Amino acid sequence: MDKALIQLKQAGYKITVARREILSALSCPPLTVQEIAERLKESGVKVDLVTVYRTLDLLTSLGLVRKALFHDTTARYEVVTDQEHHHHVVCEQCGVVARAPLDDIHLIELVEQQANFRVRRHTFEFFGTCTNCTGESQ
Repeated sequence: MDKALIQLKQAGYKITVARREILSALSCPPLTVQEIAERLKESGVKVDLVTVYRTLDLLTSLGLVRKALFHDTTARYEVVTDQEHHHHVVCEQCGVVARAPLDDIHLIELVEQQANFRVRRHTFEFFGTCTNCTGESQ
């Protein structure tokens, strides 16, 4: 989050309470606008939905936040980090989204070789049921 705040300031934008708190809320798995607003409200920050949308648009345009669409077509947002590209698991029952540990470099190399294609970017999500919804222990 600190890196995103520095980049925001270097781009000439003020570090407002709303911007700081939205970035802080996004330190978790990808969240919807409603989930971000709920987290802000729970932490005592009063921000209207218009401010959340505008802030997310700004942060996305600066490349600090990534917008992702999953099975329900509801946009979710997450902070862009220096970490390697990652994938997600999505519960089709409760909608929870989490990072999926996956080393896909060999898959990308295989696609590039067999399809004679240079991969610039990709998305890859796993859909199923989380252990909370199945009642299974981890």
